[in-house]
Amino acid sequence: MPGRTPRSGSSRAARAPTSARSPCPSWSRPARERRSRLTVHIEIIDPGSTDSCQEYSRFRQSFSPPGSSSPWTLDRTRKGSYATVLAAFWHLNRLPTLDISVHTTTRVSALRYDLSDRYLILTQDDPTRENFLIERESLLYKYFEIELHQSRNHAPRIDFSGATELSDYPTADEARTFFDAVGKPLPSYSDSEVSEIIELALNGVDPYRR
Repeated sequence: MPGRTPRSGSSRAARAPTSARSPCPSWSRPARERRSRLTVHIEIIDPGSTDSCQEYSRFRQSFSPPGSSSPWTLDRTRKGSYATVLAAFWHLNRLPTLDISVHTTTRVSALRYDLSDRYLILTQDDPTRENFLIERESLLYKYFEIELHQSRNHAPRIDFSGATELSDYPTADEARTFFDAVGKPLPSYSDSEVSEIIELALNGVDPYRR
């Protein structure tokens, strides 16, 4: 059974669509085509932790080019994490063979990990920097596999059991109800701000794209 474990600030890789015509992330495509089971564990910064979101945004902004049109802010980081939670549940509704869990942490990491059954992709959340592809046979893969497992065990899992199925393109009110149901209520966002989260969830940008 294939598996995947992304861990990063807001896990944009977990939201990235396969193509402009499909809202399905690339990692779900094999499971859909083969009708096979897929297990995905995602670890993100807790959007409810202002301190952690602020720390992560400061770290990302310190590496942003001067005058960037998309500065890293507390709001951007928080909305990204919310979007990942929404995306995970949205895909869970639509892929019966998907087993997905989202874990939230207050720990801020300088690295992004994407672990599959065959490889570990190690990056620094920056498409301009070198990425490292580590094969399963490597001792380093085994070290990080244990590290990610232990980290996930200490990160609370979001409980989706009380949420109702989301529509193909959820409304702002649907999203608010969903986040309340999973114990991650939204701040006092306007409808347009909630719509921004929905757009990020369903039409995210692939962070590995150069």
